[in-house]
Amino acid sequence: MTIIKQQLKGTIISKPSPTTAVVECARFIEHPKYFKFFKRSKRYHAEDAMHVHQKGDIVTIESTRPRSRTKRWRITEKAQ
Repeated sequence: MTIIKQQLKGTIISKPSPTTAVVECARFIEHPKYFKFFKRSKRYHAEDAMHVHQKGDIVTIESTRPRSRTKRWRITEKAQ
């Protein structure tokens, strides 16, 4: 049985510690009545074990087991 993990794409907005990155994932949704598109975003704390990513990088994160009280994601790769 293969486990498919959830993957998201976002931008690193801060690095509070060398192993933690705060990634903001934005998406556009359409208003059900007025049909206008607007942006919604959510922030995730992700594990950066290799210490190679900087603020402003666009990265892909995937869900993982809990690493700490707030970290439930890890950075898998730098997106193009």
